[in-house]
Amino acid sequence: MKYLSALPLIIILVFSSNSYSQNLFPNTFEDCNTERFALEMDTTTAKIADSKLISIITTGLDQENLENVNGIMALQVIVELDGSSCLLSYDNRLNIEGFGSKLKTEIDKNLKWLEQSKKVAAIVSIRIQDGLIEFKRLGMGGDKGIHELQN
Repeated sequence: MKYLSALPLIIILVFSSNSYSQNLFPNTFEDCNTERFALEMDTTTAKIADSKLISIITTGLDQENLENVNGIMALQVIVELDGSSCLLSYDNRLNIEGFGSKLKTEIDKNLKWLEQSKKVAAIVSIRIQDGLIEFKRLGMGGDKGIHELQN
């Protein structure tokens, strides 16, 4: 799949949605363990193959459907020490309804990150346009505010 460059749109999306306590985005789920987690700050600490992340996010969208999907979705995923996932909050600005609920099930059951030394909330933004997918990992903190993370 090809990727797009849309960091300015993604940052606007995240900035417009950061007043929800531990939840960064307006659509929330209550079943995640939110005890003592950190946000990624300077580098990605929760590691996963890009292809695995894209595969989980696009589950249920065949190439024909994917070409009709446009917009941006931002996710806040709690990543446990064992690599298991729990979708905590999201903001869906894609042109398809109900995608977040389906994504919750898929992420919680099937998205497995590498084991790590601390529990974190990974912030992922996805832009889909004309069948092309781009995703960015974002961090928050310090003097940088919200910014794209480096691997």
